[in-house]
Amino acid sequence: MNVLLFILIVASIALFFRKLVIERKRNNGVIPVKTILTSTCMLLFSINCFLSIVLQYIGVMSWAINLVLLLLAAYFTKYLPESKKKEKNI
Repeated sequence: MNVLLFILIVASIALFFRKLVIERKRNNGVIPVKTILTSTCMLLFSINCFLSIVLQYIGVMSWAINLVLLLLAAYFTKYLPESKKKEKNI
């Protein structure tokens, strides 16, 4: 179980850095901080969950940190760029 969680964490870190590279290319070398805060909070959320399982410190502080990270991730979704795809209304 811990190996699967570790693999998922490593994959999420790799996808996070891929998103950073794409954002930097899209904005001529500038990384807009507010657009990556949702991804950062979700990444920290998953790392905190993984560490709480591995180190067995599941408690109030772990839950509080996860709650704050989820609320911050939800708040900063308003700064995500709009998708370019347009749906056809039939």
